[in-house]
Amino acid sequence: MSVESVRRAIAAGGTAIIDESGWVVSMANAGAAATADVDLSAADGKARAELSDAFGDRRPEFYSAVSATTGISARATPDVGLYGRLTDDARTMPAREPLVLLPGMLGDADVWDDVAARLADRAAPQVCRIDLDDSVPEMAESVLAAAPVQFALAGHSLGAIVALEVVRRAPHRVTRLALLNSSARPASARQLTEWAMLAERTTAGGFPDIARELALANLPENRRGDGDLVDRLERMALRVGAAGFLRQLRAQVSRPDSRPFLSLLTVATVVVSGALDEVSPGELQRELAAGIPGSRLVTIDGAGHMSMLEAPVAVAEVMETWLSSRRSHREAGTAVTSAGWPSPA
Repeated sequence: MSVESVRRAIAAGGTAIIDESGWVVSMANAGAAATADVDLSAADGKARAELSDAFGDRRPEFYSAVSATTGISARATPDVGLYGRLTDDARTMPAREPLVLLPGMLGDADVWDDVAARLADRAAPQVCRIDLDDSVPEMAESVLAAAPVQFALAGHSLGAIVALEVVRRAPHRVTRLALLNSSARPASARQLTEWAMLAERTTAGGFPDIARELALANLPENRRGDGDLVDRLERMALRVGAAGFLRQLRAQVSRPDSRPFLSLLTVATVVVSGALDEVSPGELQRELAAGIPGSRLVTIDGAGHMSMLEAPVAVAEVMETWLSSRRSHREAGTAVTSAGWPSPA
């Protein structure tokens, strides 16, 4: 296919994937009508397609899916377009575990960038969007449709709620689980009231103001003066946009109570809490960890709700340890199935 078809697919919300067959770029999350492949073969082992025109204000800086068997890496930026590099020893290098990363509400791939860069030698990161569906179950199905056959899974905030639903629906596909700054509880009465007001303001055209307000509210008080960090959060929110925010609010309102299912988790799980998190306080993280057999709870000192941006080195170190752990609390080689799990709605 032409580079122009890839450009259209990215503009439609696609994620670039370089697969194990060579220099082939396909589009995920773009819808069937926008899917395209393009051969970017080059004699020197490098290939590049100038696709920066497709990005516009979306600035989708993300790690694309990376083949766990060839060592092909890919990244998209508005400055250099889409490119990939195959290392000289890629065909013989050890396989890296596929790692699916889910942002939280009003987050995009940028929220994982600083952490993903530090995990790329060990894992093959792929960020999946959660702003395209109106419910947590639908979000989980979209993640499963875009994810590899088996993968490690990490989610932040609403993304962690979606991650729990992914495991509930397809436990045999998830090799390990990381839950950051989240909760297993359904929405509270206070949250329902606040989200209804946000939805009303957004519908009335107030989303730009909300994006700034939430950028500040999601940070602990001692980081709200960090203009660069606040601006980064605001830009992510604006890229998700008002329509995406309304979809996420609808998903939050109807999100399931995952507490009854926590004891059925068998994959190696780490729960990450920010010591200064006022959005998802430590008691919610302790409840999550207490409910999951064999899970590990790690509190990041000095970090709040946006732990991956506030303390990326500390979060990456936790996740490196998690990626090195055994995948399951069951005997090695025993398949994890959905037996015993309640049927998802």
